[in-house]
Amino acid sequence: MCGIFLCICDQSNAATSKEILKNETIHYYLSRRGPDYFEKVNLSHQFEDQSVASFTLLSSVLQLRGCYVTNQPVTNEDTGSVLQWNGQIFARLDQELNAEQSDTEQLLEALNGAEDVEKLLAVIGSIQGPWAFTYWDNRAKRLWVGRDILGRRSLCWNTNFRDQILLFSSVAQIYVQPEAPPAKPLGGKINPADLVFEEIPTFGIYCFEFGAHPNLAEVISNVRHYAWSRSISGKPMAAKTSLPEELQLHSPITVPLNCALPDEATAAKLASSAALEGTLEKQAFSTIPSSVADQFGQVLADAVKVRTGNHHDVCRKCFARYVRKSERVGENSGSDRSYSSESDDELRSGVQPQKDPKIGGGGSKTINGITFRECCHASTAILFSGGIDSTVIALLADASVPAHLPIDLLNVAFNNDAPDRETGLRAWEELRQLRPSRKWNFVSIHISKEELETYRAKHIRYLVKPLQTVLDDSIGCAIWFATRGKGLLMQEPGEITTFTGQTRARVVLLGMGADEQLAGYSRHRKAFGSGRGGNGNGNGNGSNGSNWAALVAEITTDVERISTRNLGRDDRITADHGIEARFPFLDESVINFLNGLPVWQKCNLHLDRSRGEKLLLRLLASRLGLQATSQHLKRAIQFGSRIAKLEERTDKGDKVCSRLSC
Repeated sequence: MCGIFLCICDQSNAATSKEILKNETIHYYLSRRGPDYFEKVNLSHQFEDQSVASFTLLSSVLQLRGCYVTNQPVTNEDTGSVLQWNGQIFARLDQELNAEQSDTEQLLEALNGAEDVEKLLAVIGSIQGPWAFTYWDNRAKRLWVGRDILGRRSLCWNTNFRDQILLFSSVAQIYVQPEAPPAKPLGGKINPADLVFEEIPTFGIYCFEFGAHPNLAEVISNVRHYAWSRSISGKPMAAKTSLPEELQLHSPITVPLNCALPDEATAAKLASSAALEGTLEKQAFSTIPSSVADQFGQVLADAVKVRTGNHHDVCRKCFARYVRKSERVGENSGSDRSYSSESDDELRSGVQPQKDPKIGGGGSKTINGITFRECCHASTAILFSGGIDSTVIALLADASVPAHLPIDLLNVAFNNDAPDRETGLRAWEELRQLRPSRKWNFVSIHISKEELETYRAKHIRYLVKPLQTVLDDSIGCAIWFATRGKGLLMQEPGEITTFTGQTRARVVLLGMGADEQLAGYSRHRKAFGSGRGGNGNGNGNGSNGSNWAALVAEITTDVERISTRNLGRDDRITADHGIEARFPFLDESVINFLNGLPVWQKCNLHLDRSRGEKLLLRLLASRLGLQATSQHLKRAIQFGSRIAKLEERTDKGDKVCSRLSC
């Protein structure tokens, strides 16, 4: 993971670029995203009219893989091409990955070997995993920028003054107006405080042809868009683009969303299943074949495995102590202890605590040419409400995280009686019973109204930008405090440590994406019970108050807009702690599998809320042994954590939030 900033301007706005860098706001936010390396690179391009475009590139790096850190921006010495890469390549369709080499280096090699636009698009289209990037192709004088089809990594660009300056940034807050205005005018046409940003759309990638136009304004106004071949729901995009097939990005989502409606016999069986007595499995198996549950379990387990295994298994403190050798200065470097640490004497003496030989530990690891004792702290965390999404992820992670390492369960609450605290504790106990050999660290994070208001005002609101709704505020603040991971540690039920600590994890797994695909939201049940969208033939508007057509339409809408709603924000919020967000339910293989299933094999909203929503996932949870958790009610984080109740707010979620005003 890394932080990206790229500023391109003409000579008349050089002072604007200098003012942005002098202000150091962008340095601060990028350094928090990537504490392991920071670099600046300057480039220039001269146009036919002799005007010059100046490029300033800043990158920060969170090193999670590869034997050596890959400094960014990374330049190919032979061609002068430059890559800024914020992503993880979990797989490439065109070749095997080298586990000993960073994916940044491998991608630069592939891009440098792409001799034309068609080949470059083939390289980008072969990637599975989250990403955002900028790539300066020095030979062709083209700048490529974009985000993955799901928008799992943040990248923003300015929407105004684009005839004079072009900016790309992982965060939208690149400048804070000084309290005292500059003693002298900036000397340029643009005040950086007036720049407006938006998240780069995820409908494809964008190419700025510097070699084909006489000046910067012409380059920017003639940007080319190369669209994905299919949307997230698997629909062909041919109707939305005039480009030939070879100039479209190969979409990793290859299976169209199954929009079939149940026939009369199936619809009747679904309606009658609510009357069946017995277990959740008995109700689910009336319409979901056991083979479907098995396949879903395998594809989700694979998604969790690649996300827990695709990093060094070294916590942030050990990485800083042995590899980077210096802690970054900031809020996280105080006197707080960290979870699952050995005693201070053991750390100073270098003595490795004794490990159970049955589960390993006590070995050594080499990164960046430095050999050090094997880390025995949690390097993987789960955003943990105790709901079905996070608990299934946690249980599946147990199979792939090395057995001697703890797993941190990050549970945030803004009220002592928050539902997420109660369900979190119950689900934690169930995990402990099912996997007693694993050390599960339940991190009880309690946030007061004063702490919320303080950190929102001075920090979080800048990360939420450019989004600005009440819902963005609630979810953004909840995720920021949760992934900061600062709270009380519980290792046994009823026992709380006497110190406040902070998670050491560098990777956090989040359950986003399950609700959209498996009908987990209240709006899905509302659509199902409405007359909207039905065709009146017994498949749409049924006699049992069911509207399967409306439900399918609602799921389709939710799946299509996954990339535009939350994920860029969640990346900015989470990465601010130097921890990478990973989303198993948004793995390309998981989406393809779920897209292929008919709606009645995903949910059955004839059943009550503790069973009908996300029925397939509940069935999987039950089969894994999570009997109690499989029937936990769905609660959005803003309600389950009680953040909305803390401030006694009544404003609607889609309204502009005054608390985010900068």
